[in-house]
Amino acid sequence: MKSFFGIIMVMIIIFGFVLLACAEPVIPAEKTLLWNGKDFSGWKMVLKKKEVDVNKVWSVKEGVILCTGKPSGYIRTEKDYA
Repeated sequence: MKSFFGIIMVMIIIFGFVLLACAEPVIPAEKTLLWNGKDFSGWKMVLKKKEVDVNKVWSVKEGVILCTGKPSGYIRTEKDYA
């Protein structure tokens, strides 16, 4: 019985990859600059601890995004892109 479910799972995974391979690629009409190299305009900073000031964790210095790493978090664009 384990073998049967294993085979089914492998078939489902292969089918998923086939569907992905058949999908048409998204080709943007124009180049989109996501980061201006100066500040976090257009970005949202998210931290695990809501009470911490995001500007004490994330910063920009000489065109490079810096993160202290504590507390953990991430940054994302405010807009969705395909």
